[in-house]
Amino acid sequence: MLADTVPKDFVESTPESIARALPALPDPVRMTASSAGPRRCAHHPERPAHALCVSCRTPLCRGCATPWEGIFLCAACLAARRAAAVRRGSVAGWIGLAAGLAAAALAATWMTAWVAALFAGLAG
Repeated sequence: MLADTVPKDFVESTPESIARALPALPDPVRMTASSAGPRRCAHHPERPAHALCVSCRTPLCRGCATPWEGIFLCAACLAARRAAAVRRGSVAGWIGLAAGLAAAALAATWMTAWVAALFAGLAG
């Protein structure tokens, strides 16, 4: 927890002092196992990485990183997610259409029975 990492006698509350008190977190874009320099785009080695694909963890430059639903994805992972969303959407669409048609048929049946009862009462 955060309270466990801050010293008990900690009174100063500036951003710099808080940053000194908390453990340093590594920057995932700058971390590399093979080199000490910053990561480069997987598709454009001359460009620095701007983001990591959330699905496959590939470093991406600004041109390759595509924001989708609040996260960055590469082109391949974005295509896979869009295809999955279309498949789910089409099934839900067919289910909704079937439910709507069933409700319309039920309403038509009730309306026909009501009109028949109305005419039967007027004729008799």
